[in-house]
Amino acid sequence: MPFDFLRRKGEAAKGSSTTSASSTANRSVGSGPAGGGSGVPFEGMTEDWRLVGRMLIGGRLSDVLNKREPIDLADMQWASVDGTEPLAAAPGLKSVDPYDLVLVMTDEGSLPAMTDSERSAHKVHKVTFEV
Repeated sequence: MPFDFLRRKGEAAKGSSTTSASSTANRSVGSGPAGGGSGVPFEGMTEDWRLVGRMLIGGRLSDVLNKREPIDLADMQWASVDGTEPLAAAPGLKSVDPYDLVLVMTDEGSLPAMTDSERSAHKVHKVTFEV
């Protein structure tokens, strides 16, 4: 695993200490604010890597990504983004910073169960404008 994998380029340029980066990378699975559960399967892309595994989150995926806090991961595999190599196990990858994710794809399992009244309350009113 490269030493600067998932490190923000701004941190590397500033010469930040490796202590903060290593403490994020060594977090235990399920220790995040969401707690655990079986996790939400996902596929994600960073600038250099394709990630496949489970995010250990509670609630909506969009809410967790917008919090901008590290997300706990499990059962991770990775490969280069260009697709030249097959997916390989990445047991050391325990969390990811949402700033590093360029694309995240998941199924409807990331949506919490809602009643019809809750679902209608979350709908956005559309207003058409001439462009």
